[in-house]
Amino acid sequence: MGKKKMTDAVSVPAQGSAVNPGLDRRFTLDFVSFVFAVAFVIALCAAVNSMNLFPDANKYANLNSWDSINPEPMERLLYILVIIVFPLLFLVLRRVTEGFAAPQERLNYGIFSRILGFLGAAGLIWAVTAAFSIEFRDSVPPYKYINNMLYETNMAAQFFLTVIAAFLLVVSAARPVKAFFAKLRAERAIIAPELLLLFIVIIVSFDGLPKVRDNFHFEAVFYSVSQIYNGKTALVDFTTQYGLYAHFLEPVFRMLGGLTVWKFQLVMGVMIALSWIALYFFMKGVIKNRILLFIGFTAALFYAYVNFYNDYRFREYYQYFPIRSFFPMIWLLLAAAYIKTRSRVLYYIVPVFLSAAVLWNPDTGIMALLSWAALLLFMEARSVWASGLPAAKLPRKAAFHLLNIAEIFAACLVLFALIMYFRSGAFPDYTELTRYQRIYYQMGFGLMPMPAVHPWYLYVAALAAGIALSLGGFFAAARESREEKRGEAVFLLAVFGTLTFAYYQGRSHDWAMVPILYVPLVLGTLFIDAFLDGIKKRGGLKNINAGIACMILVILFGMTAPLERAYVKAKNFKLGAFLNKFDTEHNKNEFAYLKPFFKPGEEVFVISAGKQSIIYAATGAVNPVNVPGQAEISLVSDIHRVRDYLLEEGVGRRLIWDRSDGGVYVNHFDLAFWKTYQLEAVFPDSQVEIYRQYGEIAAKEPLFTAKPYLFQAKRNAGAVFTYIDKEGVFARNFHFDSGAVVRLGAEFCVEILLKPHASERRGAEIAGNLSKNRGIRLVSSETKPHIYHLAVGTGAGIRNSAGFFLEPGRWSYLAVSYSGSGFTIFVNGEKKDSLSAVPAESAEPFKIQNKWYGFRGEIEEMLISGRPAAGSEIEERYEKTWTKAGEFGIIKR
Repeated sequence: MGKKKMTDAVSVPAQGSAVNPGLDRRFTLDFVSFVFAVAFVIALCAAVNSMNLFPDANKYANLNSWDSINPEPMERLLYILVIIVFPLLFLVLRRVTEGFAAPQERLNYGIFSRILGFLGAAGLIWAVTAAFSIEFRDSVPPYKYINNMLYETNMAAQFFLTVIAAFLLVVSAARPVKAFFAKLRAERAIIAPELLLLFIVIIVSFDGLPKVRDNFHFEAVFYSVSQIYNGKTALVDFTTQYGLYAHFLEPVFRMLGGLTVWKFQLVMGVMIALSWIALYFFMKGVIKNRILLFIGFTAALFYAYVNFYNDYRFREYYQYFPIRSFFPMIWLLLAAAYIKTRSRVLYYIVPVFLSAAVLWNPDTGIMALLSWAALLLFMEARSVWASGLPAAKLPRKAAFHLLNIAEIFAACLVLFALIMYFRSGAFPDYTELTRYQRIYYQMGFGLMPMPAVHPWYLYVAALAAGIALSLGGFFAAARESREEKRGEAVFLLAVFGTLTFAYYQGRSHDWAMVPILYVPLVLGTLFIDAFLDGIKKRGGLKNINAGIACMILVILFGMTAPLERAYVKAKNFKLGAFLNKFDTEHNKNEFAYLKPFFKPGEEVFVISAGKQSIIYAATGAVNPVNVPGQAEISLVSDIHRVRDYLLEEGVGRRLIWDRSDGGVYVNHFDLAFWKTYQLEAVFPDSQVEIYRQYGEIAAKEPLFTAKPYLFQAKRNAGAVFTYIDKEGVFARNFHFDSGAVVRLGAEFCVEILLKPHASERRGAEIAGNLSKNRGIRLVSSETKPHIYHLAVGTGAGIRNSAGFFLEPGRWSYLAVSYSGSGFTIFVNGEKKDSLSAVPAESAEPFKIQNKWYGFRGEIEEMLISGRPAAGSEIEERYEKTWTKAGEFGIIKR
């Protein structure tokens, strides 16, 4: 089908109708098509949803026993339907309305002008009301949801900033006062935006230096870097959750002279800054007005990034910035250069760059590659339409672009595979590159339903408007070069934003939408830029549709909020404090004491949930097991690999255990490494220990023996507990840094061999199940150091025993016997107090606390028997086991 020529510069008023003669005809047709396309898509989604195609999402995934599994087959189907149906339907409707409107009398533009005016005015009223009414902001959607997601701002200041910004933008665009505006040089005095924005970008990009405050999120990204720098190969030796970025970064750290936490954070800060600088120059290439450029970029930077790390409590969440943002933002700059120049060199460079982006991080790399392909097809289709060529030529031209991209992508995969082969002697398993994407989007791990009322509507509206306006340009008979290039940039952003919206669609957590907000904000800036061009063409505001103007003001209102934040951040900037962040010694020696024990590249398994990668970086060792880092998703298959490795015979094999946070593998998955390992090195000022495998360790006999028992455990090597036997209902694990739990019977006796810490905190719980005045608790005094007592919740209140002293730094034998009517407390075989009280049954299980959640000292052994113990029995047990040296004979230090 060839092109149909028609005029569409400015609308021609219908005969006898009161219309706004300045209303742009093409925009009205776009708006009509957009409204009907949206209505049809909503109806289609409602119809498909009513079919109940996936009645049981958990059954669909065959993983209904997992609490964290929530497959979304229906949500995903609807999302894909919208992506496919909306642009196609819009094109059809736009073609239909074009033909329908050819006789001008058949379409009353005034109706749609009034619709636009109503919508725009309503949005403006909402924005102004929100600015001056706290109650309104806290109760009226969508603002109450935005208020929960975004930082607080001075709304009144935001309103006045909007007025000032609107005035400056209009004045800078209107021809009659252009000379006056140029004389004031206000446009340049918002001055060299590059310098001011570069200053702000640098401040925020390096704000995370130098401390690591969130080891969990930091660990998830740093682990791959530590392993690859020390000699391992991703997709050969292990799978990484966020792509192969570590292979790209390895040469950087070689040039920097080594890998440390500080150097890694520095590189992350540089990449974050480069990402935003690239986005700025992309915007500069497609946005002419410098004032608008400053406002739009500041909004994107603060909403999507500064807001994210501020409200994320300064966590080192590098998973999105820069891992998911670095390549896409630089690609946008390259794409803008191609849009402007149609350079053949860029035509081939960009697919190479995007192929690397897929390897760097497939989450956004794949989306960017698909968006690039969509842009080339869009530009080709537009060229065919505008030149009047037969539509039959389009498939051949489209195939040429797609084959080029496919060939370049395949060549890059082959080249990378060869590099990895020469590095490791094996080819990478590319199926593992998307392993975690399958876990999330196929199994539904960690996914949540999208809320029915939420600001994601605004995000989607911006994307849909971008697609509609860019596709509507197909039907323009003649367009300015600048307008055409802006339309292509809008299309590229809208497609990329639509694809990356899958990140939020799947996860549906508020924070999954915040880092991608820069896409709709840049789109909004482009919409305002187009509006300002309209003012220039008409020489003022008199022929501008009031509805469009109102909607532009609403967008501008949202974009001015960060201006105040940028001012505050720049005002509070202190050069000395900022330079102190670049302390190269930070974290340098945190685990330096471990380095002499290991050779570079030595295989050592590190048990640490939050500092595994930092220990690997400090020692130069590598993980011998083909599993991801402990902070990433721990699959059952990964745990089995770790367990098999720890328990199989391997004399001389070594491991490092960080007792401060290494309980994940040790306890929850029964990885009883202490059966075949013994302590090799202990560091007095650290909870990190080194173990070496010598063979089976003979189990020691327990000190306590009693029947019947509910729970019994003892400590073997280091500070590790194993079950001796077990009855009743209790937890799967007991460990130095966590708690064992058990249900008490009608009678019982609790016996604990313990050594209080010299700086034991007050109110520290040794054991108990007291909750809401029900149950019991052994706890340290809130007022007297090293004095402990028994608290009994009777239901009506709490009764306390007399206090008893436990000597800090020495072992004590504590026993509490309950006969059904009262308690007797013994310390080192001596009766300390009796308490006549009957505890009300507690809903909580009885917990033996240690370390994080209560008692800070050491617990060597414990026994919970199902009957009371007489005083003579407790005294006899104490006398038999107490040595002349004043310690229990079983304890060997």
